[in-house]
Amino acid sequence: MKSARSLLFAVLVFSLGAPLGAQITNTNDTDEDRMRLGTTPVKPFRIIGNIYYVGAVRISSFLIKTSDGYILMDTGYKETAPIVRDGLAALGVNPKDVKILLSSHAHQDHVGGHAQIKELTGARVLASAGDAPIIEKGGVPNGPNVIKVDELIRDKQQVTLGDTTLTAHITPGHTKGCTTWTMTAQEGGRNYNVVFMCSASVNPEARLTGDPDWPNRGEELAKSIAVMRSLPCDVFLGPHGFFFNFMDKVARMERGETPNPFIDPAGYKAYLDQAEKVYKEMMAKQ
Repeated sequence: MKSARSLLFAVLVFSLGAPLGAQITNTNDTDEDRMRLGTTPVKPFRIIGNIYYVGAVRISSFLIKTSDGYILMDTGYKETAPIVRDGLAALGVNPKDVKILLSSHAHQDHVGGHAQIKELTGARVLASAGDAPIIEKGGVPNGPNVIKVDELIRDKQQVTLGDTTLTAHITPGHTKGCTTWTMTAQEGGRNYNVVFMCSASVNPEARLTGDPDWPNRGEELAKSIAVMRSLPCDVFLGPHGFFFNFMDKVARMERGETPNPFIDPAGYKAYLDQAEKVYKEMMAKQ
């Protein structure tokens, strides 16, 4: 494994030279910003236990090592897929050893690379019934089919590969099949509850009430936030780095802070508190 200092250097040297604040701030990003940040690579590294990071600065991809191969979660935009591919290579992973491809939700910045990674690895694609039709279109609702979902997953379903089991929690609101995943990671003789948050937010233009395509969206989101609160969480991860203060935690890891900075139950609670506050404000306005 590379040193923490070389890891941080690799994270901070960006091909497009944007300042660090621009890399992690989501308030006023344009579509061009989102695309750029979705293709700004991060040198792959181990987060905790058997969980590795193989994504970009803003767009997460997680690799989970098991005794019978690897599970990959999220692939980013189609333009981000080469970063994931190169991350596997940097970690010495044979792409054909990636057996399962999971997703947080069906937006193109998280599943746009699925088709390329499926072709590269041959992994089985698992997805919720609510998100599968959009995932098959690469995250573009009106686009052509580019990939086939191999298996539909249900709420509370366990997905096991080798010695590792993840549990799916269907938490709709951000998308109809938004899926929060949980697992246990071992490090230093201890077990840690890991939550791969889907998202507890909606885009500003979304309707929580009165949308004929999703009339009970607000009610479902409220229930999903409650479900997320009920999940034991030591390690908080998510589809975007700014959800879980990714860059700050990498910097603290570089400084050798202990315990592992990614152990952050308070950050998980704070994220949910803010998401619930925004949800209530949106409901009041709508």
